[in-house]
Amino acid sequence: MRVTSTEFQQNVGRFQDAAQRAPVAITKNGRTHTVLL
Repeated sequence: MRVTSTEFQQNVGRFQDAAQRAPVAITKNGRTHTVLL
């Protein structure tokens, strides 16, 4: 799953839960910045 940093900031809990099932890539300026595992 890929999300923008803005989306991640607005829905932190949702993406933390999603990261338990699959990696969540957080993008910044169109580039992958961080991956939550």
